[in-house]
Amino acid sequence: LRKQIIGISQKESTNQFELKTRIGDQVIEFGNLNHMQDKFNKLKVFYQKVITDSTLSNYKTIDLKFKNQVVCTKK
Repeated sequence: LRKQIIGISQKESTNQFELKTRIGDQVIEFGNLNHMQDKFNKLKVFYQKVITDSTLSNYKTIDLKFKNQVVCTKK
């Protein structure tokens, strides 16, 4: 994922972070910095799944803030 993540921004006046990616125009809503390793693991599994079925371009946002799930918003 090191090559995939090209930017990190913090939402104003909150402790919430967003990630920008090299491939695709999705915004990854990372949330706060708690449980970072779990969130990156979820993101890796998500990318492995969407790469095999070529559906990454269908999503506008990828939300990692929730425990044990990745929530996506379609375009």
